[in-house]
Amino acid sequence: MNQTLIEKVRCILSQAGLSKAFWAEALSYAVHLVNRLPVSGNGGRTPLEVWSGSPVSDYDKLHVFGCPAYYHVTDSKLDPRAKKAKFMGFSKGVKGYRLWCPETSGEGGVLS
Repeated sequence: MNQTLIEKVRCILSQAGLSKAFWAEALSYAVHLVNRLPVSGNGGRTPLEVWSGSPVSDYDKLHVFGCPAYYHVTDSKLDPRAKKAKFMGFSKGVKGYRLWCPETSGEGGVLS
């Protein structure tokens, strides 16, 4: 399983055009995806479904790792109302996404 996740992380980072500094974000998202994919050893059910007992229903919330995303800002009346970032996954414990904005976060910093 570790090798499978490492290969997924390598592909995710390559596809998104991001550096190795984002390996933890990519790994977290890879695990999120693997837990929602059907497994033949589980009778075609997902690991999350086996663990929780209820079917997975959040497929519509999935996005491509590193895809463009916009977040709302309220700096000033005349400033733009949104800034561009990259999608990094999901925040744990809250409804929301993890985004990376190069101009405000620097290398490795992630907004939540």
